[in-house]
Amino acid sequence: MLNQTAYYLFERARYADAEPLYQRALVIREQIFGPTHPHVAVILNNLGLLYHQQGKYTAAEPFFLRALDIQQQTLGPLHKYVAQTLTNLSGIYLKQNQFNKVRHLTHRALHIYKLTQGANQHESTSSLNNLAILYSRQGKNHKAKPFYQRALRINQLALGADHPQVAHSLNNLAYLYDAQGEYAKAEPLYQRALDIREQTLGPTHPDVATSLNNLAAIYEAWGKYPNAEPLYRRALNISEKALGGTHPQVAAILNNLALLYKNQGNYQEAESYYKRTLTIYEKVLGPNAPEVARSIRNLAFLYYAQGDYAKAVPHLHRALIIREQALGSEHPDTKTVRKNYKDLLNKMKSENS
Repeated sequence: MLNQTAYYLFERARYADAEPLYQRALVIREQIFGPTHPHVAVILNNLGLLYHQQGKYTAAEPFFLRALDIQQQTLGPLHKYVAQTLTNLSGIYLKQNQFNKVRHLTHRALHIYKLTQGANQHESTSSLNNLAILYSRQGKNHKAKPFYQRALRINQLALGADHPQVAHSLNNLAYLYDAQGEYAKAEPLYQRALDIREQTLGPTHPDVATSLNNLAAIYEAWGKYPNAEPLYRRALNISEKALGGTHPQVAAILNNLALLYKNQGNYQEAESYYKRTLTIYEKVLGPNAPEVARSIRNLAFLYYAQGDYAKAVPHLHRALIIREQALGSEHPDTKTVRKNYKDLLNKMKSENS
């Protein structure tokens, strides 16, 4: 009963209320069944997911690892519950940009799903999404797209057109189109995902904020700033209340608001939001995460737009170093930042000569 109540609260993003219930459920199950029973692994997984949703990836990892160890010992290495935990674990590694671990765990999970229930059951879609995100992060969108599309088809057939997991798949496919500048393809998918989430999860759920943020970004890209800002504001308000002020989702929305203000020439407001974004990413993801590099690069472009090259150059140089370390010298994002840095140096030389 405690686990069910905690899950009910978790689904409604009431994480602070869910956590003590999960903790109590864990203690009770350990006392009744012993510390290595599969019922204990269920609660460990739920606690891991709880911390994952709050951006506490380091806290989530040991719960997933312990659950995985229990399941492999008691259920065997090819059980579908093992695949689910492998997928959960790969999800936090994806957030931490540990791509080799993500690839290994995801392929292992998909292999188990194929052996146990066939390749098209809806439990496999989280693994398909993780693999697609991995390819997208590596600049391989052509490899990512079929996995997103497959996950969407499976979820629609298994769960119906209005299920939150379908909204998740729609959002992921839209994000791929968005990243490629295909805004006309992305916008209706984002809107559909938002409609499903508001209807099924309620208007104050963090997933609704994600959809609002993504939809606002499309309007911003089209130059429809009056349409974008209220969506960003609503997304920020939902995320801060549900997740706290230092969650990566909050940082993503702050970053987009900063860009909106920059595009409108409000540089002071933009700088404040960019700096707050950077502070959150450094605290949650560490100083060498790609998201940190992106925030530093955005600050560099802001200073460049104001003609402040003395601030722009060191920021862009730091962003380049982080990109090279995190993604490698041949990643498309690294190449872009390297070109930005060289172009800025050349512009400075030409203006000083």
